[in-house]
Amino acid sequence: MADVVPALARDLEPNAIRALSLRLRITTGVNVSSPQQEHVSDPQAIRKVCDALRAMGYAIDQEPA
Repeated sequence: MADVVPALARDLEPNAIRALSLRLRITTGVNVSSPQQEHVSDPQAIRKVCDALRAMGYAIDQEPA
């Protein structure tokens, strides 16, 4: 979880990050801005967030340019 969100922050404006965080929280039940301790290293929670980001069109698997 700690690697996913900061990678997005490099490419998005603060308002877009807040909107994306809210959308992820609604979609996955995971608060990526301030995740609960059990979500931080839970593979299932991380997978949910990554899958949701991919479905939204974010290429999280690619190295930054």
